[in-house]
Amino acid sequence: MLPKIILAALAAVAGTQIVSARWISEAKMSCPSGKEGTFKFDDPHNGFVEVTITFKNLIPGAQYNYFIDKHSVGAIKDCTKSGGLFDPKGVFSNPDTYSCKADNIKTCAVGDLTGRGGVLVGTNDPSRVTTLVWKDKGIVLRGTNSVNGKSVVLYDNNENLILCSDIVRVQ
Repeated sequence: MLPKIILAALAAVAGTQIVSARWISEAKMSCPSGKEGTFKFDDPHNGFVEVTITFKNLIPGAQYNYFIDKHSVGAIKDCTKSGGLFDPKGVFSNPDTYSCKADNIKTCAVGDLTGRGGVLVGTNDPSRVTTLVWKDKGIVLRGTNSVNGKSVVLYDNNENLILCSDIVRVQ
């Protein structure tokens, strides 16, 4: 405790602000049919980002794919403005040969969340809450390849784009 107090005092004297190393970003989405979800990206500054996806009221047993796309969809959430898969490293350059393997993230585009974390499947549980969590070493919340300011899109199993939202830093 004493070292933290001393560090804070030194920072105050020097006129600097101590900033938390942890960054948290989120994308929240909902639609009139009752589907609602949150994509949470938590960077504790330990070499990974913990991704937590929580959805309510997905169709039980239905499969959903989800991705980070290149652009913001704006306040009106115009999903047609998302700009396609966020892939700053060019892994998805040839869709015919692309194959993301979660155990080897170098094979995955940064925005291929389904490939990185698995298909989202609506639960049969009475609570109708579906959750996926994984640690990802390829997603970043700071710097040039940050996912902040990008969008998350959700597709049903017929490849219909059903929801989208911007990723924004909340902490």
